[in-house]
Amino acid sequence: MEISLDNVAQVLAAVAAKYPGRARSAGSPASGENSKQPDTAGSAEPDAAGSAHDIAGSAVPGGVVIPAGPAGGIEVRLGIIDAQLAGILATDPRAVSPASWLPILDTLEVLHRRLDAVYLRSVAAADQTGAAAFSGLGTRNVQDYLNHGAGIEPGRAKADVEAARALHTSSVGRSLLTREATLNAGPLAAMGPGLESGEITAAHIHTGVKVLENLPTRLLTGTTTAAIGAFLARQAPTHQREQFRKLAAFLITTCETNINDHYDPQAFLRRRLTMAVDITGMVYGSYQLDPAAGAEFRALLDPLSAPTPDQQAPDGAFNVTDERTPDQRRADALTDITRAATAYLGFPGRPATAADWRQR
Repeated sequence: MEISLDNVAQVLAAVAAKYPGRARSAGSPASGENSKQPDTAGSAEPDAAGSAHDIAGSAVPGGVVIPAGPAGGIEVRLGIIDAQLAGILATDPRAVSPASWLPILDTLEVLHRRLDAVYLRSVAAADQTGAAAFSGLGTRNVQDYLNHGAGIEPGRAKADVEAARALHTSSVGRSLLTREATLNAGPLAAMGPGLESGEITAAHIHTGVKVLENLPTRLLTGTTTAAIGAFLARQAPTHQREQFRKLAAFLITTCETNINDHYDPQAFLRRRLTMAVDITGMVYGSYQLDPAAGAEFRALLDPLSAPTPDQQAPDGAFNVTDERTPDQRRADALTDITRAATAYLGFPGRPATAADWRQR
């Protein structure tokens, strides 16, 4: 007998009727079960997890075989998981002791992580095979489909595709005409087993992607990316999300020591000074100096534009405080610098000429 999406519910009911102990352990009573049947909780019958594993295999009790089909049996297995989840959701929480909820939460967290591994694996396979073309929605790629088809918000869809590619897709030796999925070949492939076993979370994978994005391109060779992936795979199981992010930031800084250095070797080429005169004779303009020239200018301008209290006003009175604004003090300092340079060069009131320079 073959299982399909159309008959999976009937097959599950038949299995539950044939193996009532397993049905009780899964939280869904089998049809025909009565109070006179013996309790199998202490027998050698597999537990709920074992029952689900048997059903999801290639063969289950009674000769039931899950066919590969066009989906390789994945859709049928997902249908069985969905049915099991329905049984769990239907379980009366009053039948669960308070102490039992903690191991249940632990198990659910591990399953959550393993399902993330299945999800990213499926995203990578769909991405590599061009599955988005069959959506009927006009989606150009899997990221578009996740957004418009699956209803995932754009930022998360982008991050999921990047994580899936980092785990499973190699950028080396892959033809655009290839429509077969080749998985576990990405730069972070070493982190894949940790996610599949539930040791790490999808957040660790996303952090690893950020590491690859922030490293300089010159370092992203096949050898270095494999080494970085192996390092992250070793560290992820022992670091929680925030700790792992700090470790990743340290790794980025170590690989690119000048990541916070904003030095621009072309700054000198962008130097400029504009100047004009308005109708009242006021001279105005703007300037931009490279860092070296700017530092020299500030070293001269700052002390000359500092406040100077106890100045004598034109009427002979002394001002205890400097009432000039900072802009006015800087304008006065620039005037002082201009007059000092003019007197030093010896040609007051006129621009310097080549002859003036030769005379010095």
